[in-house]
Amino acid sequence: MKCQCDSLIRLMIYSLVSALVGLISGFLLGYIIYGVGFLFYPEDMREGLYYIAPFLGMAFGTVIGAILGGIVAIKKVEK
Repeated sequence: MKCQCDSLIRLMIYSLVSALVGLISGFLLGYIIYGVGFLFYPEDMREGLYYIAPFLGMAFGTVIGAILGGIVAIKKVEK
């Protein structure tokens, strides 16, 4: 008989790992967005994009990664 705490711990581990993966991939995505923006934006707009793009990518990647990791963990716990 499984303890209910085991499934909760598994859910938290999946969420944390996927949040970290989302953080790293969001950081890379932010720099890709910056690179594309560097090609298309005028010179006076590039500096603001340099500061904000990686951090917005990290934030969105972390949130989406945690949500998707939780969903995957719930699906695996139900089996």
